[in-house]
Amino acid sequence: MKYISAEEFLSQPKSIQKVFLNWWQPEFGDLFLDDYSDCDSMINIVGCVPINKKHFEDHSGDIHYKTELTIPLFSEGQLRQFIEDKTSCILETNYEGREYKKIKEPGYCVYLRKGTDEDYIYPFENFEELGDDLLQAYWQVACKIAEKELN
Repeated sequence: MKYISAEEFLSQPKSIQKVFLNWWQPEFGDLFLDDYSDCDSMINIVGCVPINKKHFEDHSGDIHYKTELTIPLFSEGQLRQFIEDKTSCILETNYEGREYKKIKEPGYCVYLRKGTDEDYIYPFENFEELGDDLLQAYWQVACKIAEKELN
């Protein structure tokens, strides 16, 4: 499974990191790092989330709390969900090659659609020329959406 790295998460301003942390509700199977400052930090997997959701457990039963030291390692699906949750839009993804005249460089394009199949609008700018890696394309868009939330 592909996921963003801790370095990618930590390269964002603290305010952007906080938007992601506030949105993230740990679920069974989520990947995370706890206390990245420890050079021996290993990728953990959420193994259990109690009903009260005040903490969560990794696969070995150790208890963790969602803090600034906890770094979620988001997958493509989680980034898509973040974008859709924050914009109340449906995410449409397209890959445009050189034959598409508007695009200078081939790569993924992301469009955010609101409304039904017959009556819809695109309330956000189009995100184009995002490169050949879908995970990185979603990460770029998610960071821009998080930034917009702060403004």
